[in-house]
Amino acid sequence: MAGADETAQTVRMILGATLALVVLIVIAGYVRETFVAFSYEMSRDYGYKLWRLNGERTVAAWLSSMLMAGTGAAMLIVSLAERRRAIGTWPWWVALGLVFLAMSVDELIVLHETFTAMREQAALLGGFGTFSWVAGGIVFVAVVAIASVPFLLKLPRRTAGRLIVAGAVFVGGALGVEMVSAYIYSNISTGTLYDFTTLVEETLEFAGVWLGLRAVLEHFLALRAATPANQASAASQAS
Repeated sequence: MAGADETAQTVRMILGATLALVVLIVIAGYVRETFVAFSYEMSRDYGYKLWRLNGERTVAAWLSSMLMAGTGAAMLIVSLAERRRAIGTWPWWVALGLVFLAMSVDELIVLHETFTAMREQAALLGGFGTFSWVAGGIVFVAVVAIASVPFLLKLPRRTAGRLIVAGAVFVGGALGVEMVSAYIYSNISTGTLYDFTTLVEETLEFAGVWLGLRAVLEHFLALRAATPANQASAASQAS
């Protein structure tokens, strides 16, 4: 029991620390864009560029990548815990964990920004498809969402609900608001309105990843707290 309490305390500390970091970085990004809106010269200063939410080689990009990597690692840990308990959903956690680790790498090297294979399909979206990777992103999200349905149905309702909310928030920013910002970029301006739209996008992405991390860690705690009888029931439901 003491070990379980220590694990729960550690998880709470991790969630609290990561949430605090996310909030501080997001606030810094909004403050940064507010100052830049009144002084273009500030936007050219390297120190100010470091605090952009939407940019490469920034504090926000590093934190986002680390959050994704941490979520992916947590999913792999859950897969090991479920495998030991003979719970049939463990391969799904492995797959999702690898996806999140790949997303973590992409967040640092921004590989998706160079994706042009679906440029013609993106053009069909008009201004909303200005960023050519959006069309590929829509296909990717659709495939993952459909493939995840059997997995979600086998999970405890609370875990499934938390993962669905986290995914909806993340995709709402990464694709939904991204398409709005693409339209603004191509049809209205690349100034303050576009900059603040990207802030909303990045805020939703941060929130989605953190909510996903919380869902996975809470599921891990539930696994550790379950009695042998409950674990056997979960294993039979997931098989």
